[in-house]
Amino acid sequence: MAYNFLYIDDEQQEKIDGTISGLKCDELNITFSNPDPSWDEQIKILIEGQNEIDGIILDLRLQEEVNQAKGGKANYRGSTLAQELRTLSKEKLLKDLPIILLSATEQIDKSFDSTGIDLFDLRIVKDQVQEKDYPIFQRKLIAIAKAYINAKDLDTDNVPENLKSMLGNTKDLQIDFRLLDVLSQLIIAKHPFHQTSKFILKEIVCKPGVLINERYLAARLGVNIADSPDWEKLINLLDYFRYNGFFHDAWKRWWASELPVWWKKNVSKETDLQSLNAKQRVDILKEIFQLANLVPDIKLPKCSSSNFWVVCQGTSKPIAIIDGFRTAGGLHSYPWVEQHYVSIDAALERTNILAWKGLSPLEKERLEQVQKFYTRERK
Repeated sequence: MAYNFLYIDDEQQEKIDGTISGLKCDELNITFSNPDPSWDEQIKILIEGQNEIDGIILDLRLQEEVNQAKGGKANYRGSTLAQELRTLSKEKLLKDLPIILLSATEQIDKSFDSTGIDLFDLRIVKDQVQEKDYPIFQRKLIAIAKAYINAKDLDTDNVPENLKSMLGNTKDLQIDFRLLDVLSQLIIAKHPFHQTSKFILKEIVCKPGVLINERYLAARLGVNIADSPDWEKLINLLDYFRYNGFFHDAWKRWWASELPVWWKKNVSKETDLQSLNAKQRVDILKEIFQLANLVPDIKLPKCSSSNFWVVCQGTSKPIAIIDGFRTAGGLHSYPWVEQHYVSIDAALERTNILAWKGLSPLEKERLEQVQKFYTRERK
């Protein structure tokens, strides 16, 4: 099955043919259109053609270039159009569709706050996409479109079955009851699926907590993925608690609570996983599973421990919680979402700070002490 996305951008098609070609594949078809100069006509076009599309891709600024075929500029923005489409879906005048933002960094940074970003299921920064990134975005677009289509078969009166459909196989797994409660309330309220979709993707799949990604999994097992040819063999052993709910085709995740359970059951009843350093964890895994080609990861220069458990938001390297500074980016989340950390190295150098948005105010004094220590050390 091929999923059909309508891409609306005010630029002439020849200027963005490369982007369209990069995103298209056997399972993903992209149809291009300039925005209609008339707001009412554009809405009419989308309502009348809704059965032919599975999603919409929007540029942020639609009013800068002339629609050559119709001889005028649009008088509205992509964000305005996205808001109207969400409203129409609530009113049952338009089917609920995934909406993707595809725009330049400068446009996004100047024009959006978090409320505006929440209109979109996914944001793609046009000027930062490289050729190697296209397969990643293809999988994400397909996974999002697939979730919206599957959501049509959900029975809103059967909450347990809905949870099973959304979260996949969770039999015999311990799932945080607070997450299940919030998701159940969304189901019972019968909100449009885009609200539930945003919640699952933003608060469950894309934040470490009940689910962890491959970097977090490697950190907790102590393994350096790049240097370990046997990594795939190892994670295949963890397949029974890999997440297979909505969006799993594009976002590889594992149920975090099951990793220590798996360790106790299959690796070592006597040792607690978090109490071991990376080398100790890897040595045990190599011996138990005969995986000679696993290599332990090493700590960052200013860190004190290789008892890794989280991933530094600035460097994407594993760190022990004791070596981490809590970030502002991890504040005000749901209770099952883990605190975000940056390493001492990243905090001092402000590495990739846009990704972690600075430190929690509670860490200010501690950082000052660390800065004084390394200042004295350099003298």
